[in-house]
Amino acid sequence: MIDTAFQELTDNLRCEINTLGYPKAALFGFTLAVAAYNLVVLIEHALASACGRERVETGLSSYHLATEVGTISEGLAIAVGDETWQRFARMSSAQFAEWLGSVARRVDFKRYRKNPRGPKKPIEIKRTRRGAHRSTARELETHQSAP
Repeated sequence: MIDTAFQELTDNLRCEINTLGYPKAALFGFTLAVAAYNLVVLIEHALASACGRERVETGLSSYHLATEVGTISEGLAIAVGDETWQRFARMSSAQFAEWLGSVARRVDFKRYRKNPRGPKKPIEIKRTRRGAHRSTARELETHQSAP
């Protein structure tokens, strides 16, 4: 579970930023990624309670969800004033969970579906005039083992 969390932090939430050479800046970037990961997990659990755990575990793309969180949050910070956010600060945990559940039931799940990879195409062995290609390592091994 923890290794999955760190994998998502690294890949989807980009917690390792190459230009952050200073330890405090790197630590700040990492803590922001951890906070974003907590948000993604909260959304996943809200969707699981509204849509069913199996549907979320098998069909929800954490990449698409993390991308949505990363791109929409900046616009929300600009477009929505502080007074709107105060409503959420005054809510109890139970009220917030109820509100989150009502929002999760209205989510268009198709936007966040996994895109499963199709079946791999069979590898075609290309033949030369002398037959199939043989690796240099295999040839050297054959010649070294011969008396």
